[in-house]
Amino acid sequence: MNPVIKEYKGLIAAATFAVLGVSASGAFVWFAYQDRVTETQLLKKRSDEINRFRNASPPPTKDHSKQLQLQLEATEKAYKTLREALIENDKFPPNAISPQDFQKSLNEKAQALFKKSEKETVTLPISEAEGNTDSFFYLSFKEFKTKPPSPEKAPGLNRQLQITELLLNHLIDNHPLAIRKVRLVEPEPPPLAPPLGKAAAAKKDAKPVEPPAPPMVAQTFDIHFSARPENLREFLNALAKEKQAFFVPRNLKVVNSKEKESPKKGEAPIAGAALALGQQNAPTAPTSPIAADNSARYVLGDEFVEVELTVDALTVPPQADAPTKDVPKR
Repeated sequence: MNPVIKEYKGLIAAATFAVLGVSASGAFVWFAYQDRVTETQLLKKRSDEINRFRNASPPPTKDHSKQLQLQLEATEKAYKTLREALIENDKFPPNAISPQDFQKSLNEKAQALFKKSEKETVTLPISEAEGNTDSFFYLSFKEFKTKPPSPEKAPGLNRQLQITELLLNHLIDNHPLAIRKVRLVEPEPPPLAPPLGKAAAAKKDAKPVEPPAPPMVAQTFDIHFSARPENLREFLNALAKEKQAFFVPRNLKVVNSKEKESPKKGEAPIAGAALALGQQNAPTAPTSPIAADNSARYVLGDEFVEVELTVDALTVPPQADAPTKDVPKR
């Protein structure tokens, strides 16, 4: 053995043990730190979960399930009541009618509406194709003016014609200044069936399942007309009070013909009122009848409104009542 090693072997052994001790202490500290991070994350996760349970709504009890069942029954009862009321209120069922009788009724109703609008001095748009207003009230039925529809379509078209006549009579009875447009909106086609999967394609002999009838069907009208504000109000009230059909006005857009409102009754007319109304050479003396008439027009107001309105005529198609299912007990 080397005499140097022999002389300092105690010191070397102590240094070795010291290095091993420092290494062990470092490893202990490192593993302890890793455990602390892991435990801290686990503690945070558990704490968040406890807070979530504390803040969450309690799970449904038997009383909650009973209340939900009562609400469901009340909703079904209210829906059936509304449906029965709509069926009873519907005075225009699609009864059988021959194509020739429908064509005759169409011509009579269109001409009657046209004469009524002439009597009320309602301005109608001129047809670009025909150059006159006589055929305006044929609307989307123009193709049946000279050619009757098929026997299968006649009952449904006759119902549409009757509802259209009722709506337009309400409109004309409330004295519009002009009717710009009346359009029957075609109903949207039913959604396409999704492509068959492998399992469904294999069952070619299975009977196709018919989609359920919609709870309500709407015949939609787009109407654009001009009228005085009070006449518009009376027209909307007439639709709401109608007993023969269930009209639902929606998408109402009203634009006033004048950007600035007329001064209230009793206020003095501002300078230039006669010029704004086209009386450029009207005398300004208070004794002039022209000036007095012009002032009255200005004070009382002479504006009208342009109206764009969508009206739905709702009906309930016949459908079988869905079988009731028992709510599973919890």
